[in-house]
Amino acid sequence: MGHALTLSLPSGLHRTDQIISLAERLRASGKPVEVRAYDTIQGLQWNGGRLMLNRSFVTDPVSPWHDSLTEHDLDEALARVQALNRAGIGLDLTFNNTLETLDTEDELGNWLLMKLHSPLNGVTVASESLRQHVSSHFPRYALTASICFVFTKLEQYTQACQRYDKVVMMPTWAYTPELLTSLPLEKLVFIVNDNCYLHCLRKDHYDYLSRCSLAGNSSAQEQQRNYPRAGCFLADPAYRERVARENDPARMAMIEGIRKEQLQAEGLGPEDMEHNFTITPAARQKLLDMGVTQFKLQGRDYADSSYQIKVIEFAEKIVREEL
Repeated sequence: MGHALTLSLPSGLHRTDQIISLAERLRASGKPVEVRAYDTIQGLQWNGGRLMLNRSFVTDPVSPWHDSLTEHDLDEALARVQALNRAGIGLDLTFNNTLETLDTEDELGNWLLMKLHSPLNGVTVASESLRQHVSSHFPRYALTASICFVFTKLEQYTQACQRYDKVVMMPTWAYTPELLTSLPLEKLVFIVNDNCYLHCLRKDHYDYLSRCSLAGNSSAQEQQRNYPRAGCFLADPAYRERVARENDPARMAMIEGIRKEQLQAEGLGPEDMEHNFTITPAARQKLLDMGVTQFKLQGRDYADSSYQIKVIEFAEKIVREEL
């Protein structure tokens, strides 16, 4: 594999020191890898995708979001981004609200965009209104199309690649790499440590969480009730039927067959969830071999121990064994 790899890591404003330390270790390895970070401040109306929680929950010592930054910590947020940037690490602000009715004149969101405006940093969005706003008023940012768009057709990705610098792909596309050759591979991003149901439509979750963020009514209870997970598919017959209706059954069956073969070849099964992410090691290697170089890891909601295993150690394993 002769391509330089970019790994985008979660919790840039929460686990800043861990990310800087990882980047230093990876550079010392001599492998062709670049580290980026992504995150947002809790409580902003432009947030979405993941439930952004209110201040009382953020300060709960048993919460995985404990000590995350809120709108009351803007100076500290700037200091942490500056620390990342001094270490050569860019930060992508995740403004993943999926609603087109957003107030693009929001003062806190625009203040952050103004303060962090640099070619080193970027913005991830999930609405056309925010894309147009950032592109028009803050043109030095690299723009990423969030997975929250939930594109399912090749023509949608073709159009997104024309409007964005990077596009986060739905995981099923990792199993049909031959269809990606018509897209600019350098723009494609795959989340490699997601263990949601492979064919999950996700859009219902993202829209609901975006409404919660916009209304400012995020809570611990809403997180438990609405967090995207495979259980939504398994427990709700109506949702299961809609997944089958909105996805091509033949394509679903083909992808499941490919994935099953790859897992069996690796000696993995459904019970091996720690290592059995939505995109298998074989599928990940195929993406690398064909020239996809942008990988993203999720985990903003992980507790410290899970973050260490499923983000930090997993990123090091990819670099150590696959580059």
